[in-house]
Amino acid sequence: EIGLWFVGVDGGLAARAIDGGLGLGAAGRLNLTAGLVTVFGRYVYWPEDVGAEHVVQIGFTFKIPVWEDE
Repeated sequence: EIGLWFVGVDGGLAARAIDGGLGLGAAGRLNLTAGLVTVFGRYVYWPEDVGAEHVVQIGFTFKIPVWEDE
């Protein structure tokens, strides 16, 4: 992942179980973080999947801080 201030970008290999085998693809994601909330958009390309080879997902991540006594 590469990030600057509140923007992050990452990518890599994607894998999923499909028809009793393993489907491989490529994924990229853009993250926008503000405090404890991250909004992300992800694009996944599945070269072996006919009809659904391009997938776009949008989601939220909520972060919960954990305090530790020293």
